[in-house]
Amino acid sequence: MHYYPSETYKYNYSREERQKIIILELLQSNQPLQISNFEKILYVSRNTVLNELDVVEEWLRDRNLKLIRKPRVGLYVLGSEINKRKAIMDIASDTITTEELINYMNNKIAATKVDNFQFETLFSDIDLNFLNGLINYAENRLNRKFSDEAYTNLITHISIMIKRIQLGKKIYIPDINFEYIQNTDEYETSREIVERIEKKFNIMVPKEEIEYIALHLLGAKALKSNDIEKDDLYNVVKTMTLEMEQIYNVAFSNKEKIIQDLVVHLRPTIYRIKFDLK
Repeated sequence: MHYYPSETYKYNYSREERQKIIILELLQSNQPLQISNFEKILYVSRNTVLNELDVVEEWLRDRNLKLIRKPRVGLYVLGSEINKRKAIMDIASDTITTEELINYMNNKIAATKVDNFQFETLFSDIDLNFLNGLINYAENRLNRKFSDEAYTNLITHISIMIKRIQLGKKIYIPDINFEYIQNTDEYETSREIVERIEKKFNIMVPKEEIEYIALHLLGAKALKSNDIEKDDLYNVVKTMTLEMEQIYNVAFSNKEKIIQDLVVHLRPTIYRIKFDLK
């Protein structure tokens, strides 16, 4: 159930807030929505909604999605499932911080009305403490510590995935070398996470979703990672560091730490570029 302002106090959303709410509602709805729906939610006139829809339409177009407006039918978004999820994530990652997410987990309410609307849309009926446990399990399983940004993004991605599966939406990921992904520790961790999700939410998770979570684990920024020397990037980064010393005629006093930090930084960066992740 969404959080709406009371009748006695009608919150005045900004233009940007109105657009975010319209986008989230359209992307998360399983049926066409009427303009009157947004008039009631946002407490604005029909003309104001129409003006916002013009901006929303362009925003969606930039993400390879199309806003369909059909008289007597309503408004809905046309496009691939993966682009829809990326668009939802764009909205979420633009505004949701780790601090706000933890606050919402503890208090079940956000600091502002628009944030509360977003949290309710993204996380209603989702046990965030359970998802938090999944991320902690992934950190222990992969022997690394995720950054705050990666932590928040992973929880949001998994929540979006669960809600999309509940809506009957299936993902298709084009041009990915799944054979490579399936041989990684991240894939095995993802498979174990999915088993727990299936039991918790009583849903069947398609194999493609295991690969989807594995992609995000591979691309998740880490603050530290143990067993760096075993990473396939270690020798590449070590060679690169030695080359930089020769080129600039310098000697790094903390060379081993530089190498380790670069591996931790470059590994998820490479995967994010490789798999076109935000």
